[in-house]
Amino acid sequence: MEQFRLAKYAMGTRWEMVLNGKDAAYLQGVGEAAFEELERLERQLSFYREESDISQINRHAYTKPVVLEPRLFALFIIGNQMIALNLVFAFEEIADVADIVILPVFSIAVEFG
Repeated sequence: MEQFRLAKYAMGTRWEMVLNGKDAAYLQGVGEAAFEELERLERQLSFYREESDISQINRHAYTKPVVLEPRLFALFIIGNQMIALNLVFAFEEIADVADIVILPVFSIAVEFG
């Protein structure tokens, strides 16, 4: 069995893969494909790249609609669902001691999250 190592700096972090298998050329191809996907995500999600989708959203979404790539839109949907779940858990934890005024706010956030 062969071991193939790849390393790359992306998203402000050092990434390293150790791949094990019988075919070094195949392992190298898999590792390079994974790093290409990492580079694509960095180009799309980086706050520090002027051309990234995130930078475009931050620059234009307050003045006009911004068309999102479908996978990025799906990521935002999942993020909102996670926020909603966290609010549900927070709501359950504070329900016994919460002020009556704050409870409707949590309920609205959970409904629309």
